[in-house]
Amino acid sequence: MLMNNVIGTLDIFYHPDFVAHFSSRGPVSPFYIKPDLVAPGAFINTTDINKNYSISSGTSFAAPHVTGAAALILQKNSQLTPEELKSILMTTSDTVYDQYGKKFPIEVAGNGRINVSKAIDAELIITPPNLIFNLSPDNQIQTEYLKIEGINYDTISVRFEDNQVADFDYIFDNENLVINAKLIQQNLGEFENRMVITHNKIDYHIPIVVNVTKATITVHDDNGKLSFDISGPDSWSYAKISITNKETGKEFTESITPNKNSELTVYQPGEYWIEAKIDRTLSAYATIEVEKIGHNEKKFKAT
Repeated sequence: MLMNNVIGTLDIFYHPDFVAHFSSRGPVSPFYIKPDLVAPGAFINTTDINKNYSISSGTSFAAPHVTGAAALILQKNSQLTPEELKSILMTTSDTVYDQYGKKFPIEVAGNGRINVSKAIDAELIITPPNLIFNLSPDNQIQTEYLKIEGINYDTISVRFEDNQVADFDYIFDNENLVINAKLIQQNLGEFENRMVITHNKIDYHIPIVVNVTKATITVHDDNGKLSFDISGPDSWSYAKISITNKETGKEFTESITPNKNSELTVYQPGEYWIEAKIDRTLSAYATIEVEKIGHNEKKFKAT
């Protein structure tokens, strides 16, 4: 029961640091992580068409925050490439938590909320800014690489926040950080982890996604001629293989059976993403770097 002369206040602009409900979410592909990061876009005090200020919300208000941060970083170092600039913004982002203190999933918040001051002070450039491992009972170990520019091994530390289904270790190899993931549980699905690299009191966050599948697809490269092996299921009758060029986005498909292991020829070097749909119920993933093409380029049909 209220007493006389009780005064209350209501902060109608209270906006906790959560990911807005209208913000786009992933996942969009087993081969890359989206979103990249998040930025302020709710209850933003900004100009309007009537030459006044008003409170607005939307992803269109988050984008200028990122653009402004990018401009400040380029003002400090105008020689950065787009890939390096993107990496700095992503790896220096802050982890975002919900109202219960639980981290937002990577598919919701990406690397985290942009932190402009950390991005400007960053001395390391880490590429790529996140990692994906594809493991299975028949493929229990995978190695990925991070390139780190500006590194001083005497002043750097590395830790992994969680080892749910895979055990991680690392070694330094010149400018590369070599990361090994080893499957330690047989649970199937997509699992998240996060590697934190600390240098000069700045934490750089590298999200990790581990896909654990029942089946395994192994890709063999003979100068651009790709062949495939399927293992894992006790028996299978049909698999649809989709191959996507990472740079161009062109996709090619081929069908194989246990008695028909067709080749698929690519005509450009580069990284390719391979997805196998096995008997319409199982999936398996792999990536391969085609370094050399040993045949003449010809016209082909993309799907």
